[in-house]
Amino acid sequence: MIAKAVGADVAKINYVPFKGGGDSIAPSSAARHRGRVGLGEYAEHIKAGRMRALAVSGPTAEDGIKSLKEQGIDVVLGNWRGIFGAPGLTPAQRDQLVKLVQAATENAGVEGDAEQDGWSSWFLAGDQFKAFLDEDTRRVTAIMESLGLKK
Repeated sequence: MIAKAVGADVAKINYVPFKGGGDSIAPSSAARHRGRVGLGEYAEHIKAGRMRALAVSGPTAEDGIKSLKEQGIDVVLGNWRGIFGAPGLTPAQRDQLVKLVQAATENAGVEGDAEQDGWSSWFLAGDQFKAFLDEDTRRVTAIMESLGLKK
């Protein structure tokens, strides 16, 4: 998405997946390598000057680091988590599960952990979450197809 937004040839991008942010620290801190992880995973390296933050992918600046959008690159990316139930859940069971999950995400301890890790927290449930999933699936499918990664 970023390469397309700036007019780069996506076929020339060499994407190297890692199991987690920790595995990408050494290559990302080397010259000519870039990494995309949660800010919390690189924060100590950025503060120590071992890495330089180029942008955050959320809609606005975070920890003094401008977003892609604020730098004229029309891309907003997020890393989300979801909880899914079995297909046979009744509407009442679904509603109860949503209430429990929402209460858990609004817990001060969870919110504190998210803030400590540099995460922005937002909650979607029911039809809003389904609409988000449908749009995200379309977006990711289009990216995969444009890169020749989807058969």
